[in-house]
Amino acid sequence: MELKLNLKLVKGPIHSLEKANSKIPVNQNIGGIAAGTAFAGVLAESSSLLTSAPILVMAAKAKDGITFIGEVEGYPVIGQFTTARFEENDELIAVISEKPVDGRYQVYAIIDPKSGLLYMIYEMGRSVKMGYKAIFKQTYYFTLLSWGFLLIFILFYF
Repeated sequence: MELKLNLKLVKGPIHSLEKANSKIPVNQNIGGIAAGTAFAGVLAESSSLLTSAPILVMAAKAKDGITFIGEVEGYPVIGQFTTARFEENDELIAVISEKPVDGRYQVYAIIDPKSGLLYMIYEMGRSVKMGYKAIFKQTYYFTLLSWGFLLIFILFYF
């Protein structure tokens, strides 16, 4: 399955800029988190870990971010980044969605030519394969650690 994004490049000063503090969900892949937690529960033979996977997903941490709206080259835009140091009337180059949603174009990335800063959506470019690999490694090391503690407990107890 191939996912294609139709994007536009717009250049110009940003007008009607409004910024607000917000929270960015750290883990966008909810299914992967639940599966990883359930998998760890099975390996650890922990029914509480297995049944609490949805609760752990809901309690996922969020990262502080800044949500902004504005207008670049006549396009009303909305975006959410971890930081947004650009100000009203700053010249920007933005990558936006081709079609608006609720009257605004989603901003995927912005470069500020004056400062040279590149702003991108949080977790943009992260690999799903690397995420699965990290879950597998964590589960593997957790299992090794659990068995190690069990062996030490058995050796000292008997």
